[in-house]
Amino acid sequence: MPADPTPRGVDRPGSRTPLRDEAASPRHGAPGGTPAAATGPGSRAARTRTGLGGRVTALVLSSVLTLTAALTLGAVASGPASAVGPFDGAPTMLNQWGAGTLVSPPAGLTDSSRVIVDVAAGWDHALAVTSDGRLWAWGDNSQGQSVVPASLKDGSYKAVAAGAQFSVALTTDGKVVAWGTNWAKQVTVPAIVKNRTIVAISAGTAHVVAQADDGRLFAWGDDDFQEGSIPAWVQSAGVVTFDAGGVFNVATTADRKVIAWGDNSSHQLEVPASLAGKNVEEISAGTRHVLALTDDGKVTAWGDNSAGELDLPTESAGDRWQHVSAGNDLSVGTTNRRSIPQVWGKTTGIPAAPFMSYAPSTVDAGDGFALTGYARLIIADVGSLTGSGRVGEPLTGSFGSFSPLDATTKTGRWRVYEGGATAGTGQTYVPRPEDVGKRILFDTVGTREGYSLSSGVGSPSIVISPGVMTTSAPRLEGEAKVGKVLQAAVDVVPHSDDVWFDWHWGGEYRKTSWDGRLEVPAEALGQVITVKVTAKQPGYLDAYAGEISTSTIVVAADPDPGEDPTEDPTQDPDPGHDPRGPATFAVSRAVAVTGSARVGQVLTAKAPTTTPSGTVTYQWLRGGTAITKATKATYRLVAADRGARITVRAVVARTGYTTLTQTSAPTAAVAKASLRARTTAKAAKRKGKRAVVRVTVRTSVTGVKVPRATVVVTKGGRTLAKGRLKAGKTVLRLRLPRGKHRVVVRVKTTATTTATKVPVRVRVR
Repeated sequence: MPADPTPRGVDRPGSRTPLRDEAASPRHGAPGGTPAAATGPGSRAARTRTGLGGRVTALVLSSVLTLTAALTLGAVASGPASAVGPFDGAPTMLNQWGAGTLVSPPAGLTDSSRVIVDVAAGWDHALAVTSDGRLWAWGDNSQGQSVVPASLKDGSYKAVAAGAQFSVALTTDGKVVAWGTNWAKQVTVPAIVKNRTIVAISAGTAHVVAQADDGRLFAWGDDDFQEGSIPAWVQSAGVVTFDAGGVFNVATTADRKVIAWGDNSSHQLEVPASLAGKNVEEISAGTRHVLALTDDGKVTAWGDNSAGELDLPTESAGDRWQHVSAGNDLSVGTTNRRSIPQVWGKTTGIPAAPFMSYAPSTVDAGDGFALTGYARLIIADVGSLTGSGRVGEPLTGSFGSFSPLDATTKTGRWRVYEGGATAGTGQTYVPRPEDVGKRILFDTVGTREGYSLSSGVGSPSIVISPGVMTTSAPRLEGEAKVGKVLQAAVDVVPHSDDVWFDWHWGGEYRKTSWDGRLEVPAEALGQVITVKVTAKQPGYLDAYAGEISTSTIVVAADPDPGEDPTEDPTQDPDPGHDPRGPATFAVSRAVAVTGSARVGQVLTAKAPTTTPSGTVTYQWLRGGTAITKATKATYRLVAADRGARITVRAVVARTGYTTLTQTSAPTAAVAKASLRARTTAKAAKRKGKRAVVRVTVRTSVTGVKVPRATVVVTKGGRTLAKGRLKAGKTVLRLRLPRGKHRVVVRVKTTATTTATKVPVRVRVR
């Protein structure tokens, strides 16, 4: 756009046509009043004015939010029926960046507590309006453009537009207000506009374009190139969106054409034929150039290129442009694969945008600076978790909330604190046996169209404890007679197939069965048999159901049906035979097992004490099944034993005595081996803001080979480094800033070993 020769801060004398909405003379713009559209370029008008010192003193449009976000922007207008819609997709964070001297936005606008409905970048000032209807302005105030007049502060607004040294705003009831320099009557809103309901506005260097709710366009302010007028052919074209450039205007029509009118000194009215028939999603007019974004993610640029503002960056495979904005000799755009806006033009240079970890929802280019908005919601309340935290008993999560807007849909995710693995979804979760000892959190996973949400919305956590089983009283059926079968039973909730029936008589433990069945042995003759019942299940506390005894003492077996009961038992038919048979051992202490039931540890068999003594041999059993080659008095637990219960069978033999066989009481379920870790940390000399910290981790496990476990170093729940143990050792390197740090070294659990963690304190000087 040709520059305004009037120095900054000085009102330009003279008047301009305040408002025109009728066919303009063909002396400016397209010859004969013909529109410059995608179907045919217009003619080039000669540039008639030059700026002081060659500086272009004009600005631009003021927006760039996508039309599908249903927002009325300072420079992009939508149809009357949808000029102002919901705020979904509007920024909640605003960055300002560039090479200019523009002051920073007000702190109250950048604290992520507000939804920004519209933004506009001017010459050396900027504007915004938030969802509460409040106006915000900052930057150069030489013409009063960046201070909202007192008479306007109590109003309610929905859109803004920034010209070179003036500001325009649209109230929620469709009225236009303006302030700042008025040399071209650009802030004097015409009476015909005041009496209309306006739905969209846009500001150029010194003119304004507005659209009423009936679709009619109006313009006022500087009109040297017919930019402050609405030609009849434009009025009848059915304009859907429009943008005011330096001293020209562009628009899209209902029949998918791009039209332009006003100054054509840099061919900015000559719409490329390549746009014919395409859907233009965003169109943005700069000082003397235009950017058009089509629905295929491509950008078409035309007009002045003296500062490289048409030289689009090379796209990578799969890149799609998301938003574009044309400023003063400057172009800005965002793509789907980069969170940093792309900048081109303004050969004097403009710094790159600051890095953010999420994609912009809007950009707006000014004169050497730009505004970037990010549609991001932050955690306001993390929700809660209720329940006992025991295996088998449901946990319930209540949803958290987000700010400054809440999510429109919410789902639940159950997460393991250690490692972050997902345990389940929904608002309820029933802890499983493998969760025992783990810390479980409930996440609120929210979505809202157009917004990214803060991750890790975790409720207060709960450590899962073993579940509680309930049992009925034991039942016992059968005859207390040698050779007969006693059958014990019990009901367990939740059901368990791991029920231990420990049989006792003569005041001692004798054996264990898992089916509740006992064939009464001869050694129980004359005794009362008692069975003690315990239910066991991984992830649950052992449930002792109680005990029950036979109602009578054990009697002898029934006589042989072929035996003559009248025969005198004192007469020995075989004088050489001892009628008493072999003698039996008297047992004063049963066989037992000592030692820790943990992989790698050694169990020791404690022989039964008998009178007389005899030769004792052993056989170790895993879950009642003999373990190959495990026949010594000691046994080292191996990985295959994990989760099983170990017993030892002792056989006592002596000539002339009946061989005695006893099985010990079972151990607890064999647990994983205990992994121990030792760490050392040493920080190298700091280079710049950070130093490399070398963390050495050494591990050991009693009785087994150290596994190739994963080692993770975290700080405040964030992973800093990760590695694998090799021969029980690994070295991890961290980069930490100056100061004192507390990190946690975690060695993760494996199939045979438990997890362990060691806190480490590091000081970087």
